[in-house]
Amino acid sequence: TYKRYYGEIDKDECLLLMVLLKDMLTKRFQERNQENHNIKNWSDIQSTIHSQILAKTASLFVIYNNDIPISMSICYHHGNVLFSYIDSYDIDYFKFGLGNILIYKKLEQCFEYNYTFLDMGWGDLDYKRQWCNHITNLGHYVFYPKNSLIANCTALWEGNKTRLKAFLLSNKMNSFIEKSRKMFNPNNSYEKRTPNYRFEILENFKSQSNLTAINLKNEENFRFQSIINDFIYNTEEYYLDVKLYDFQNEGYYVLQGKKNQMKLVIEP
Repeated sequence: TYKRYYGEIDKDECLLLMVLLKDMLTKRFQERNQENHNIKNWSDIQSTIHSQILAKTASLFVIYNNDIPISMSICYHHGNVLFSYIDSYDIDYFKFGLGNILIYKKLEQCFEYNYTFLDMGWGDLDYKRQWCNHITNLGHYVFYPKNSLIANCTALWEGNKTRLKAFLLSNKMNSFIEKSRKMFNPNNSYEKRTPNYRFEILENFKSQSNLTAINLKNEENFRFQSIINDFIYNTEEYYLDVKLYDFQNEGYYVLQGKKNQMKLVIEP
């Protein structure tokens, strides 16, 4: 389900959603072994978003799996411009392309509420090039008193620093830096929660009365979430119809939906 918070949101609910969004961002960028600059300013973002939603200068869009938020987007509203500021999603649901679904739903909002532009913000990323029909360069302007030698030197430094950053980014130097950081700091790399696994064909399995499906809401079983999503994505089963049974004595698990069943083998 989809929900847009704009003009109205409970303060406690807003706080909870912001905590979850920060957790999504943190895990997503740990997975990519990159730094997210919004995390540094999170206290400012979190302290202002509730009043901004009430004032209709910002909105929070949430995708839910039943009652669990799995993807969120913060947008700011400037006249006829819907500015997409922060997007993220639960990495266990990556197969479903939630980032593209978010963009699609924001375009729906633009048509429904008469926004002329969906501004996807600064940053030359592949998904933006796939969706955007107009790209413009970001301009930097340095204002200073021309009669001050110190101000002239400072402006020259700031201007050249910005040009250097733009040159390095245009030559993909940031990607090189991220790869180097991962190479020399292996301990900072993301520790994958989902184990290695494979599916095998399983025929003639019927759920037995003496078997109890694994409770997937227990924290110790969260590692199965991405695997179950993989099963759902490939079989198009409905989430609430899927059960997971434990046959560890025989070295495997069983995933069963209404129409499909598979043997799940966790690899060492």
